[in-house]
Amino acid sequence: MSEKRKTISLVLVIVLSLAVFVQNIQAIRVVRADDFDSEYDEGGDGSGGGEFGGGGYEEYTDEQELKRREQEEEQERQRQEALEKAAEENRKAQEEMERDEAARAAQELAEKKAREAAEAAKAGEASDSAVYRLSVDPGSINFGEEPAGEDRDIYSVEVVNAGSDEVDFTFYYANKTGAFTCNMTSGETSGNTYHLAKNGMAVFSVSMKSSLQPGSYKDALVFKIADKEAGGSSTKVALSGSVASGASSQIKSVVVSPQDYRLAVGDSYQFSATVKDDDGNTRGVNQDVIWEVRGARSGATDISNSGLLSIAGDETSTSLKVIAFSEEEPSVYGAARVTPQRSGFNIS
Repeated sequence: MSEKRKTISLVLVIVLSLAVFVQNIQAIRVVRADDFDSEYDEGGDGSGGGEFGGGGYEEYTDEQELKRREQEEEQERQRQEALEKAAEENRKAQEEMERDEAARAAQELAEKKAREAAEAAKAGEASDSAVYRLSVDPGSINFGEEPAGEDRDIYSVEVVNAGSDEVDFTFYYANKTGAFTCNMTSGETSGNTYHLAKNGMAVFSVSMKSSLQPGSYKDALVFKIADKEAGGSSTKVALSGSVASGASSQIKSVVVSPQDYRLAVGDSYQFSATVKDDDGNTRGVNQDVIWEVRGARSGATDISNSGLLSIAGDETSTSLKVIAFSEEEPSVYGAARVTPQRSGFNIS
């Protein structure tokens, strides 16, 4: 009986113990579940959360992702702003560098122009210091077109000594058309040579003949410095004019006298010319001629407007030709031969 009671008591103890253990186990599970729910239930409403809470965990993930994206977008915006700011600063720096480069180029150009101006001024001073230099005004004359026999306007040409020393000069016609005439009206002259003091001026009257045949005439009036040191420096005035109509010239020939002459170097001789018409008459025929000497090797050998031939002492030519062109009919001319002699007498 006692054994049976012990057995029954033991069984009851075991049953009671199991019941207590089971209750403890359930209590522990309930507590853990509550803790888990309270940890992931941010709303505190007992609805659970996280992976096991009826969708609460997904809501938590979307909100965090949104915040993360907003942060990333803010960082990207800041980065873009930083890039744009850096690009703007770089652009400003580039513009400033370009402005500096342009200013430097402008400064270099200004300095170059200043140097060139200084060099030009220096060259001008050197040019002004040249001993021989002539200038003329005007540089060209156009007499226009007039009928044959009509008088033309007379123009004045000013020749100025632009050098730093006195100078002698002569003039001649480059093309020798015989259509124009030139005479000094103011200045110093000695035969066919003209003199200018420093800064001096000589005035010449230039005209076009009225007895020309119809056609166009062009020539150049050349003023040449006679001094050898000038190296043949010269300046010129272009001449032009036309004749519309008129009677033809009756001039037939020009005879130069003497026809053959030997002249000692350093001496002078006066030649003459006779202009004749178709019948060989001289009466009523314009006897004006233009003289020219050809074949000279010395610049000092010359012939005056009146036909006075002067052979320079340094002339080396062995044969000269003296030519007289009719002023009224330049295509008609006569010539004489002159032989320069270094010793002996003049022989005609």
